[in-house]
Amino acid sequence: MEKKDLRAFKKYAIPLIGYKKVDEVTRYDLIELIKKIPKIKLPNATRTQNKTATAKEVFNYVKRCLDYALNMGYIEVNPAYGIDVAHILPKEQKSKMKAVIDEDGVKELYKKISSYEYKAGRYIMQFQALTALRNVGLYRLKWEYIDWDKKIIIYPPNTYKANKEVFRLPLTNTLIEILNYFKTINYSSEFVFINKPIKEDSFSNRLKKYYSTLKITNHSPHGWRSSFKSLARKLRLADNDTIEMQLNHSLGNKVIEAYMRDDLLEERRELLIKWENFLTS
Repeated sequence: MEKKDLRAFKKYAIPLIGYKKVDEVTRYDLIELIKKIPKIKLPNATRTQNKTATAKEVFNYVKRCLDYALNMGYIEVNPAYGIDVAHILPKEQKSKMKAVIDEDGVKELYKKISSYEYKAGRYIMQFQALTALRNVGLYRLKWEYIDWDKKIIIYPPNTYKANKEVFRLPLTNTLIEILNYFKTINYSSEFVFINKPIKEDSFSNRLKKYYSTLKITNHSPHGWRSSFKSLARKLRLADNDTIEMQLNHSLGNKVIEAYMRDDLLEERRELLIKWENFLTS
């Protein structure tokens, strides 16, 4: 059992069925386990977890443990077999990120975040709006990733979400201006937007607080990605491949990706310039 599996097992399965001997675990116990997991509130939790997915994972861990017990002769039958988690739990409701996608609304939104009094917070929000970066792209950005001469940020593999390839972000003059400001306040930190160690969830909550302070309720930090994709297409700021590459999305066809070695860096730089001109017009 991997460490993450063991942690989930300890958090959810042990409190509910851990007191029982393996040959005492019944089908009813497992069904109740599945039902109760989504209701469990863990101490110090910092983000909303997908508890339906967690219930499925924990059930599979328990099922494998019972398989082992079956093969070792500790039990005669694995009570987990035949249990369909999907029929026990309610259907997952996927929440959509709040995003403003109409032209006037997005311009007004950018104007509003640009009026934020706290300069560091204002610049972080602007940097995300101008690049359509995920929160993690801001959180994990290190000074060593920036190539000042070539005006690009180079995210190594597994630093920007779960990217298997290097992700290059072209920089405009405005983005460089923002980075230069953070050099004056975070010069002793290895990270650009963080001057002391905090968790990724705490950083995301900080971003949300900026929007809350501005009384912005119809748009989330991550929503800039939807705004960017929708309006860049509508306004024909670039072709679809350039837009998708800026969002670090898969082009959807492995054959196409294999032949497409160019990451359209300069096309994306031009796209970001056009996007900024639109936002500030």
